[in-house]
Amino acid sequence: MREKEKNYLVNLVVYKNGLVGIYSSSFEKMYQIEEVAELFSNGILFTESNLPFEVTISDLGEVRFAEVLYAANIEEKQKELLDLFNKLKGVKTTLEVCREAYYNFLANPSDNNRSYLKEKYELVPEHERIYLGDMDSKDMDYQRIIYRPHEKREV
Repeated sequence: MREKEKNYLVNLVVYKNGLVGIYSSSFEKMYQIEEVAELFSNGILFTESNLPFEVTISDLGEVRFAEVLYAANIEEKQKELLDLFNKLKGVKTTLEVCREAYYNFLANPSDNNRSYLKEKYELVPEHERIYLGDMDSKDMDYQRIIYRPHEKREV
């Protein structure tokens, strides 16, 4: 999070009442979930920055990054945050809806069910899709069904 011209590693906590707490040992901020979208869009909350850049890690120090090996897309992190909020409200997450579409396709394979699965798969935050399957197969069977439908399934 950018705060007073510095970058901080922060914890984001979503609450059932729609508040989002942003915590660092240097500061605490509370926002409505709707306000957080603006923090993402104007770059206050970020997953990447121009290199090199420094990040303050509370009670530890500053870290200078010269290279980014992996960073989740900011829009995908925003989708993850909304999923967490929906889960707290008792609404199914995009991952749960996608998994249901997958089982529905397996029980009733059709082009319509494949299209529906693709639609739901692409709503799941990209960095969380690996959790759709087990730790070995990840989301490979989902990808096979959606993007390579003529490949046979290995069991």
